[in-house]
Amino acid sequence: MLIVGVNGSPRKQSSEFLLESALEGARQTGADTRLIQLTDRTIKHCRGCNSCLKEERCVQTDELEEVTSNLLEAAGLIFAAPSYFGSVPGVMKNFLDRTRYLKMRGHLLQDKPFAALSTSGLREGGASQVITSLHYFALLQGMLVVGAAGDPRTEPNFITGTMQTGSGWQKISEDDRTGDLSRELGKRVAKLAERLEKNNS
Repeated sequence: MLIVGVNGSPRKQSSEFLLESALEGARQTGADTRLIQLTDRTIKHCRGCNSCLKEERCVQTDELEEVTSNLLEAAGLIFAAPSYFGSVPGVMKNFLDRTRYLKMRGHLLQDKPFAALSTSGLREGGASQVITSLHYFALLQGMLVVGAAGDPRTEPNFITGTMQTGSGWQKISEDDRTGDLSRELGKRVAKLAERLEKNNS
């Protein structure tokens, strides 16, 4: 069983830490994992030509289908992206827009468990809005959104890493608690994917 993580950050380090932590959690359940760095891929912006609507494919030539083939292969997906002015960075938005053809072909990502992580410089820097945006993308694709579902009294609904602390600044990778929460989210995605595969076999 494969869980695929997609990092939609132009800079790998901070979002990658949360995503790698989540994939580590998935591996702890016995799943295989794969990490895709969008910044290493050439994915052009959507031109609005509607070829994906008419022909159920994207006519642009780049590395889009190499990436989406991983999404189709996966039993579960985890996306991560930093907050850029309260939204996903352009590299991630280009990718999300260009996956429209998967929906037009009959919701090819339908019923895949999906989780999202985000980072920001400031505590209230828009990371929660990024997660909401990614969740909305997943719902439009017909996927199953997986939340953290930790201790409702002490743990957050959205898992976000921030550089700002009460006394200064830190690297996202220094936030052990957020790393632990990401691992638990990864476990939830993998366990749900496993149950779904067993039910469908």
